[in-house]
Amino acid sequence: MSHNIDRLVTELFPQDGPQARNVKFFVGNNRDVTASDLAEQFLRASAQVRTGNAVVIESLDSDLLGSA
Repeated sequence: MSHNIDRLVTELFPQDGPQARNVKFFVGNNRDVTASDLAEQFLRASAQVRTGNAVVIESLDSDLLGSA
């Protein structure tokens, strides 16, 4: 297993505290993506959330339509 995958597993399923459930990764049209690539992208997104550089979207539909 790659280092990124190990880090992802630790972040999603810590020994103590809440654990992720029902995780889905959508790769779109890119069928050549690897597990390590997905883990790297998740870890980047997670870091953005932790540092406050991500914006919480409560309703994807209303956000996409530009209405509140």
